[in-house]
Amino acid sequence: MVFGIQRFLVAGGLTLLASGSLYSQDESATNPAVPDGARVGKNDSRASVVDLPDAARFGERQQVSVSGGNPKARSMFLSFFRELRKDFRWSLYRSHQTDRSTVNRNSWEIPIRIELWGDETDVHRGKDARMRVELRDDNRFHILLAARLHDEFDEEEFRLEAIRALLVEQMLTPFVPNPFALSSKKLVAPEWAVHGFDAMIDHRRTGQRSVFYSSVLQSGLFLKPEELFSESDPSQLDPISYAVYRVSASAMVTALLDQEEGDIGMREFFGDLAVSDGNANFALLKKHFPTFREVDQGLEKWWTLQVASMGQLQRFEFLDHHETERWITEALTIYFDGTENGDVDPTEKRGIFGRFKKQKEEIPQEPFLGTIDQFSDFIERDGAMDKLAQMLNSLQHIKISGFPLYRSLLARYEVVISKLARGKVEGVSAELAQLAQLRTKIGETLERTEDYLNYFEATQSPRRSDVFDDYMRMRKEFERRGKPQREDRITQYLDALEGEFQ
Repeated sequence: MVFGIQRFLVAGGLTLLASGSLYSQDESATNPAVPDGARVGKNDSRASVVDLPDAARFGERQQVSVSGGNPKARSMFLSFFRELRKDFRWSLYRSHQTDRSTVNRNSWEIPIRIELWGDETDVHRGKDARMRVELRDDNRFHILLAARLHDEFDEEEFRLEAIRALLVEQMLTPFVPNPFALSSKKLVAPEWAVHGFDAMIDHRRTGQRSVFYSSVLQSGLFLKPEELFSESDPSQLDPISYAVYRVSASAMVTALLDQEEGDIGMREFFGDLAVSDGNANFALLKKHFPTFREVDQGLEKWWTLQVASMGQLQRFEFLDHHETERWITEALTIYFDGTENGDVDPTEKRGIFGRFKKQKEEIPQEPFLGTIDQFSDFIERDGAMDKLAQMLNSLQHIKISGFPLYRSLLARYEVVISKLARGKVEGVSAELAQLAQLRTKIGETLERTEDYLNYFEATQSPRRSDVFDDYMRMRKEFERRGKPQREDRITQYLDALEGEFQ
């Protein structure tokens, strides 16, 4: 992944032979739990998250700390987790001050400690990361995230456990003032929330969120809410189903957060989830999200509309450079169909002497298809100014959603087109030639950058990439399933005709 631990090291100038996995522990430690003596009852539990005193009074300045491993590994894991925590909190703490909440996204009361075990050269089979919760003698919750370093460390597994730890923190936060009010022995973060937040952060970092939603929606494989909430172990799914599950989970998290005061509702949802053993997704969502409650009878329709809207290009998304090049080519292409001068309306009324005047002969124009650098061939044609105005409008749209590296180029194109619209053609040919060269250089630079990243991943990666293996598994699964069959009457009729003529 672009924002992965290993690529983070490359960007920071560090090199690490491999990443980590986890020490073996009892299966009971895979789910966070508080001691048996800490269970009193549900009477004092509360759902809303309130502002808490500064944790610095306990002598702690940072919420996250790392122990074990070598200094480079500790630095890498600490920086990675802090970046992930920052993105997570920006998603979940959008409202600084409202009537229902006064939470600041930087406030915290539960320390998170990452423990690194083993060495990057170790051979290990088993879980790479595990998380647990402890209630210590000072009556404070502590979240421990253990990672086992070895030669085939799975970054995704660690990242998912990190998201799980951040969600469990939200579930524990309402009980910090009175930890003995927590009656649940196990705190289980829903899998759809873990994968949903992880995929949503990934989509937003790449800047192309709508691509994932639109492609899965067109395939018809999108999961319904009840299917999404009922999946308890996504890791056992085949590659296609796993990809669909993650996109569906991301869409659900995004749809909930995008509602009015959705961040507050999500925090209150996790606060209530701590006392429900994680088994009341629908009931709690209806409680904390009014829109979810109002569409009870039309939930699937609402869900489809939400996903369809996410599949549209979002305001702050940008296209990759290939799509941007295609859009620029289309914007700079101009077409005349030969009818721009228009025909005289035969019903138009003329004056009493107008019928005796000799009408100006209309000379038909030939159709024309060309680019802006051929301006001398169309600048004198009727409707040329309107075509240039449309071109400027198209470039404005590309500046907003196109690849950012092209913005200065597009601004210079706008200046040249504005000159042509004012009838100034002197020096325009030379300027357009320079812009064409600059555009070529930008495209070549981006291509070389992609080639270098692919080369680096292929030759300098500390271990073999599993991307191609995942691709082959997904392709075989597609071939096994076959093409999706349409059942509408038109398709059935066309299939019958095809079979008859064959």
